[in-house]
Amino acid sequence: MLKPTVIMGSLILLVLAVSVFQVERYVQSLRTELEEVNRQLRAGHEEIHVLEAEWAYLNQPSRLRDVASNYLDIDMIDAKQIGQVETMAYRPVMLSSK
Repeated sequence: MLKPTVIMGSLILLVLAVSVFQVERYVQSLRTELEEVNRQLRAGHEEIHVLEAEWAYLNQPSRLRDVASNYLDIDMIDAKQIGQVETMAYRPVMLSSK
């Protein structure tokens, strides 16, 4: 006949083995989740780099000048057109009240 201490020890060992197995499975699921989050983070960083490159291209002064000349009906400002605020005529603004 088995001694009660051997039976209790075996039960404790069994409970510990099952607990270790459950913890191992939980840690593996956390690792999988971490890998997915890291993959999404890398993809986000790559997308940011692409968007920054597109933004730099779209905001080149020469490109903006070409787009403005093609789509807007404006001309470049001549130096003679620039004046001082003090020389401008004063016109009071009429606010409409409703």
